[in-house]
Amino acid sequence: MITDKSKLFISDNLILASVLKSKGFEIVNINKENPRHSFFEFLQTNELAEAVRSYWSRSLLLEPISFALSMKELKTMLYDHSFQTL
Repeated sequence: MITDKSKLFISDNLILASVLKSKGFEIVNINKENPRHSFFEFLQTNELAEAVRSYWSRSLLLEPISFALSMKELKTMLYDHSFQTL
């Protein structure tokens, strides 16, 4: 687990996290310290920053089935207590 938070992109946005995961960015951790609110942590890169900008500007394109599968997997990671991040 990366302890230097400045090297991470952190978001609590499930849809954005699903988009990033479907674009191939690896989740390095899901912070579940607060049982009612989780945060998705990605390694910060220029490519990830560009994907986030494209997401918010509504210009990011992705394959819909990949997105749906990514969202389903993230929901499983959130609610399955046996899931452990790397």
